[in-house]
Amino acid sequence: MARKRPHRHPAPPASARRPRTDIRIVAAGPGAWRLQYPSAVADRADDLAEVEEMIAIGELDCAIEELRWLLQGCSDLLAAHQLLGTLALEEEDYALGRGHFGI
Repeated sequence: MARKRPHRHPAPPASARRPRTDIRIVAAGPGAWRLQYPSAVADRADDLAEVEEMIAIGELDCAIEELRWLLQGCSDLLAAHQLLGTLALEEEDYALGRGHFGI
């Protein structure tokens, strides 16, 4: 009698998979590790500083749009996710906040 093969679920389509990140974990010494970000993160440091100024003076709508634009170009910009998560929590949009903090 032939054995039945276990049913295997097909891999999810590429559009449903989590995007690949370019953040790497690298050794920083014996027993120590650090995150190494792609160069695109450093390239956006000035833009991120401008967003923080927008938030400080209360231009939250402009800051949110700028953060979304920054993330379209570099989804590894964790500081942008953190800021968007914080702004979402302040607006009591807990699902959106969890989404950005989950990144």
